[in-house]
Amino acid sequence: MTPLRPTGASEHPAAFAVDVVHDVRIPTAVPQQTLAADLYRPVTDRPVPLLLTVLPYRKDFVAGVAHAGPGRWFAERGYASLLVDLAGTGSSDGVRRPEFDPGDGDDAVAAINWAAGQPWCDGSVGMWGHSYGAITTLRAASLGPPQLRAIIPLMHGLDPELDTVHPDGARGDLHALANRGTSMLVQQLLPPLINHKSEAEQQRWQRRLHRTEPVLLDFARHGPGDPVWRERAIDGAAITVPALCVGGWRDAFPDPLIHAYERINGPKKLLMGPWGHVMPQHATLEPVDFLPLALRWWDHWLRGHDTGVMDEPPVTLYQQGARPRWRAHACWPPADGTLSLATRGDAVLMAATADRPEPGRTIAEYRPDPTVGSLRGVPGLGLGEACLTQDQHDDDMRSVVVESEPLPEELIVAGRPEVVVTPADAPDPPVQRLVVRLTEVDPEGRSTLITVGVLCPPAPTERYRVALRPTVHQVPAGHRLRVALGDSDFPRLNPLPAPVDLRVTRVELIVPTLESSAGSSVDLPMPPAPETGTAESGPPADLSWTITRDLIHDGVEVAVSAASADSTTDQGHRFRSTSSLLASVRRSEPHAAVTLGSHKATVTMSTGESVTTTATVRCSLTALWAGGEVTIDGVTVFAQTWEAPLGQ
Repeated sequence: MTPLRPTGASEHPAAFAVDVVHDVRIPTAVPQQTLAADLYRPVTDRPVPLLLTVLPYRKDFVAGVAHAGPGRWFAERGYASLLVDLAGTGSSDGVRRPEFDPGDGDDAVAAINWAAGQPWCDGSVGMWGHSYGAITTLRAASLGPPQLRAIIPLMHGLDPELDTVHPDGARGDLHALANRGTSMLVQQLLPPLINHKSEAEQQRWQRRLHRTEPVLLDFARHGPGDPVWRERAIDGAAITVPALCVGGWRDAFPDPLIHAYERINGPKKLLMGPWGHVMPQHATLEPVDFLPLALRWWDHWLRGHDTGVMDEPPVTLYQQGARPRWRAHACWPPADGTLSLATRGDAVLMAATADRPEPGRTIAEYRPDPTVGSLRGVPGLGLGEACLTQDQHDDDMRSVVVESEPLPEELIVAGRPEVVVTPADAPDPPVQRLVVRLTEVDPEGRSTLITVGVLCPPAPTERYRVALRPTVHQVPAGHRLRVALGDSDFPRLNPLPAPVDLRVTRVELIVPTLESSAGSSVDLPMPPAPETGTAESGPPADLSWTITRDLIHDGVEVAVSAASADSTTDQGHRFRSTSSLLASVRRSEPHAAVTLGSHKATVTMSTGESVTTTATVRCSLTALWAGGEVTIDGVTVFAQTWEAPLGQ
């Protein structure tokens, strides 16, 4: 197997001065409607390839600050870079579509067509993006514009319902409504931060204040299983352009990213690190100098240079667990074996046999506990890699637990484990949700999460098969494998308002395994030290995460708060943002669970005004309440509330 030949920034020195043009206007298929973009272009007489990113996060705000570093870096190495505001966001014209709307792809194609026809572009376009930027990248690629030669989607996938809005097909108010909903509302209400005195920008702002509904109302309107979500899913099989897919095991979206990789039909590579929802160069654990790796990809597909990138193994994975390491493999999943275990009339996982359980013999009974789940952290909130997984022991003790004998030798889990649950009888009402955690238990009793899976059964069945999230994780000899079964993943998923007891007769565990010697060793380049005081240096400057147990009422409260470092836009405006999330539930009152969220952005304009935009959300079992306010120098210039019903 050919080893990787990773290179760092030192092997790709800057070669060009950079010209930055703000607020470029891009025509669309809608007459008199243009998209706004910032262009980073190398100073040269020769046409160059273009790298495109399309986002809803405002190039005059957080998106612009985060993109400035990569945009300049690629321009210094001979690539134009274009950051585009989606229609109805930032400085672009039009009305904001619902999030994840297929029309977002039309904006990307309009930008590709326009840029490819400019005299400074040689007609070759690459597209890339993180999070929502990955979605617009994948959506554009599925449309097949001929000028698009390669893509790099990072940390998201093809199915916005199951991946984000209603995770695993269940209501998940914490991220979609309380976190993302308030963040996007703040950006909708914030005044323009580029050419902010112009009549056109003021008209766009007034339209968003008074004639645009918050995206969170669309989330509330279309609950789990609504047909609209199938319309907004992306057809990964239609993607034939070369794709470098990048994800993180500690992110909320490792499965969506890998699923996208599996569906793509063109040349492709997969890079999975131990990261949360951050760019690889900003990670806390095993950061990687990612831009030079991306440059090799672009040079190969956009310039036709022999970088060797396609001669190397297509899959590079970080092995988690007691012996962490990078390994390159020939395929995904890399598993070369299977371990099958099952219970045999008790709660011990033994080598699986074809024997069926005795009719009606119960090995364990689950009594619903909506407080379970907080110990596995809150991934995917855009908070870097904070709020990581804790010891699962206390949550395990509130679940049905079956476990193996101590392993006689080390085990590498490599792929998607499966757990099959056989209930003793058909509960009435039927099973609404199964949450399964696979952990390793050391001799001291500490329970370390390996992976987790959720199943929302569409109909009752005799056996429930739960696919767990993909992972690569090494379990030492002497540790036990534990399966913890319940129906709660709080606060990621809303508690079931009327859960039912579940008697279990059999649990089966199927684990894809990998030999320790499989693959080849990889040394990926470390990033240079980040510049201090920059918004792109990674996670929030201040962050607090607390889990509080209410011993009197047997409840739990999860609170997260964060504050960004002060940042300055290219126009000289200074801004700082804060956010807070709180979710609480009592075991005896799952129907009374509450989720709260707030975001605030304070901008000191270059002309001296102080602008503060605040968004708040409260979610109960049946109702959503949201509020937004804008003040300028302490005077309220806009305030409005919205309400919507919520269903299961």
